[in-house]
Amino acid sequence: MCGACIAGVGIASFAPSVYLVLAFFIFGIGAIVYGIRAGARRRMAFVIGCAVLICAGGMLRFITYAIPGSPLPEHVLGADVEVVGRVSEEPIDKEKSQQVTLQTSFVERGDEQVEFSETIRVTARRFPKIAYGARVRVAGSIEEPENFSDDFDYRAYLAKDRIRYVMIFPDIVQEGESRRGVRSYLFLIKKKFAGALYAALPEPHASFAAGLLLGERGSIPKELLEDFRRTGTTHIIALSGYNITIVADAALQALSWFGISFMASFWASSLAIILFAILTGASASVVRASLMGILVLVARKEGRMYNMRNALLAAAALMVMENPMILRFDAAFQLSFLATVGLVYLSSAIDARLEALKEKYIRRFGGRIPEERAGKKKFFLREIFVSTLAAQILVLPLLIHLFGSVSIISPISNVLVLAAIPYAMFFSFLTGALGLVVGVLARIAAFPAWALLEYEMVIVRFFAGLPMAAVALPKFVGVLLALGYAAMLVMRFYPFRKSVKTDEERRIS
Repeated sequence: MCGACIAGVGIASFAPSVYLVLAFFIFGIGAIVYGIRAGARRRMAFVIGCAVLICAGGMLRFITYAIPGSPLPEHVLGADVEVVGRVSEEPIDKEKSQQVTLQTSFVERGDEQVEFSETIRVTARRFPKIAYGARVRVAGSIEEPENFSDDFDYRAYLAKDRIRYVMIFPDIVQEGESRRGVRSYLFLIKKKFAGALYAALPEPHASFAAGLLLGERGSIPKELLEDFRRTGTTHIIALSGYNITIVADAALQALSWFGISFMASFWASSLAIILFAILTGASASVVRASLMGILVLVARKEGRMYNMRNALLAAAALMVMENPMILRFDAAFQLSFLATVGLVYLSSAIDARLEALKEKYIRRFGGRIPEERAGKKKFFLREIFVSTLAAQILVLPLLIHLFGSVSIISPISNVLVLAAIPYAMFFSFLTGALGLVVGVLARIAAFPAWALLEYEMVIVRFFAGLPMAAVALPKFVGVLLALGYAAMLVMRFYPFRKSVKTDEERRIS
């Protein structure tokens, strides 16, 4: 049923028609009535009817979510106006600007005042800095966002956060003091924590540490960002479920291998995810990403990954119903969901295949496999390799479709980098935390943090410098690969092969 809900949102994202919703409702109700009247013989009709009704509910949710709050009058759109509102998200620093999300109250044009309750994306000058929660007056032109290329639907990307208007480099004046709330204090702590990192660590190590812990990468050199992209390790410095899912799983494996009990490793990794979400401001996207990461840890804890199917679908359905736009227009959600599915469903199969290959080659070369081998602890680098490969198998079609390239050496570079990530994050966090209290102690903790961060950057730069580290591919290859996955899935559950009679069946016949 959760799948039906998600399917409904997906259908409406491509065909948002009220008439189609009505047709689904009529068909669903008809199937339910038929199933009830026909009794047990037609029970499947009742189930199908319920699924179709839920699907229609998902479609309706998408359509109602996409309705604008208070559309701007035509004569105001594009004219010079003054907008009054409050900064509703933490401003994002760019190289030459800052990105401000503004929740508006009203708009003024001359003597005319129009009530205007919408969310606007403002691209402002880098200075003066705008604080979260500040009440501001913005003077400029309100425009509808434009798509600058056929490859990226910028309007839909903004619409997923209900942003339908933009203002480019307007004049901004802060009116009164910023509103103080829980998120304001969280952002203040985050700012001071980042300042402590920059004070204790040199560059680019400080920016790298801020990217690991806070998802901030505005200060990371462009050359290093390109190296991360070429080696398929960008996810470690991104606020996405893809990042949190892989890093959390790697932390769990690494901590367990180094003698820490599995339960202690589980709770430590879960607590780290929760602290990460709180420290970054607990925005909706971060909460969704954190939930995906915790689901993977729970799946590891339960031991049987396939038991997570219902929980994974339920979590995805809740996220999609909270914001239906993310299913089609939020690449971060898509990547995190696919990475989580890969970890939950493919890790065990890949690990079993590697174990079988290993035993095969041991026997081929005359080796002996101890009987007590099954209970032996596996090398954590292998576990990280399995997790990385499982996640990347499913995200590969989407990565090709979105970015038109694939990193050939990604599994190897991820193994070597992710092996040190939990310890780099721990010492970087310790450096920032001590920096808030005693600067001298922070510099002591900064030594191991610097060494680990330096190791990771050396690995990334080395692999990025290899020829063919990243290969450009046409985007339709991603679509073809996804269709291939779908075909394999169909054959897995509906094998097209003739049934073969057993000896007992032949004797009976």
